[in-house]
Amino acid sequence: MTAKEISLNNRRMARPKKFVEYMVARFAVGTFARVTAVLRSGEDRADFVREAVDRELTQRERTLKKEKPPVS
Repeated sequence: MTAKEISLNNRRMARPKKFVEYMVARFAVGTFARVTAVLRSGEDRADFVREAVDRELTQRERTLKKEKPPVS
């Protein structure tokens, strides 16, 4: 069977976007050079920033849970 025999609609659905929230941030002079110097193979600056933000959020969320007094 060919694709046309399986479906009359030859359009394909796009893959859902993974990163949809957008933010512009400014960094101190030299930050991009420092980031570039520590990138892993196949990683770009955006990957690095996303991972760093996610790691920091996880750490801060854990801290908040520890600081909250138990509800009686």
